[in-house]
Amino acid sequence: MMPCIPPVCECWGAGPWRAAKDVAPSEQLELSQICEVKATSSGTQLIRSLLCEGGFMSATLRWGDFEDGTVKALRLHMHMLEMEARAWASCHKFPLIEVWRGLRENCPWAQKGAENSVAAYRFGPGHAAAAAAEVWPLFDPGHCRSLAEALDQPRPHVQLQGALQEGNVQVEAFAYLLDRVCRRGVGDIFRRFVDLGSGRGLAVLIAHALFPFRDCVGVEICKEFNDSARSLAKRYADTGLAKFSKAKKKLDPTSMFVEGDLRDFDWSDASVAFANCVTWPVTLVAAMARKALRLRVGAVLLTSKRFPNDVMRGFDFRGEACMGDWTPYAVELWAYQRI
Repeated sequence: MMPCIPPVCECWGAGPWRAAKDVAPSEQLELSQICEVKATSSGTQLIRSLLCEGGFMSATLRWGDFEDGTVKALRLHMHMLEMEARAWASCHKFPLIEVWRGLRENCPWAQKGAENSVAAYRFGPGHAAAAAAEVWPLFDPGHCRSLAEALDQPRPHVQLQGALQEGNVQVEAFAYLLDRVCRRGVGDIFRRFVDLGSGRGLAVLIAHALFPFRDCVGVEICKEFNDSARSLAKRYADTGLAKFSKAKKKLDPTSMFVEGDLRDFDWSDASVAFANCVTWPVTLVAAMARKALRLRVGAVLLTSKRFPNDVMRGFDFRGEACMGDWTPYAVELWAYQRI
């Protein structure tokens, strides 16, 4: 495997590329740095620590105003450490940089800074660019093109309002998104794929056709969308494409779709989950985020909306993107990995 550097920026916690900042009782910031580079089973890891001499982060600074002088200094220091780490990786000719960040305490300004860094690199090579060893994807590109042609059809004419709006991923774009996530997955990454709010089922069928998941399921609360998904799954089977599926479990594709509410459905054993939640209300996104805390270590949840602050200590995160059929532009995604 080609060497890679997957640093994780963790505020207030232990782990790769961490930025833990405490303020001494005197409130005087005395910073010291530790840098360690070490080999891991998946490549090379850069660990950065930013520490204070004794004491704990005061509540005043933890919830400090974004315009506070000390907060500004800490955010700037975090940014400069990231730039320095990227320069170091480039000078050492690492072919891949995969950046994960994390927050171990509820600290709004630190989360905002980390999220802004993620957003700045989402569409570039700074998160999960293809390395020299990743010329060929895990899936068959020819089979992917055949799948796109077979499943291309107009949306069902369902008039809904509010959160129940349909938007579908593009087949090839979503295939490459899953490829980026799964080829570097931790542990049993092909255990189960779950699409939360699966619409007409394209994401589920892509996962089933192109990747060796042992189980694939889509959960959708809208009956009309579920009916459309089962109809598309039948077409997938009738064209013969299902016979060449890489999925470990050979079953009737129409059985992969469940009508129900993601808040009631048990998806805690998912290794990769996806939620195209662009139009979801904040309360539903928060409920999904809290349920995601039940995922096993290493599981990844891809969403189009950010998690709330109060669950962030349970995840590392990075940016992703995928093309959809409702916009000519790439859709911003968040990849949350359970730790």
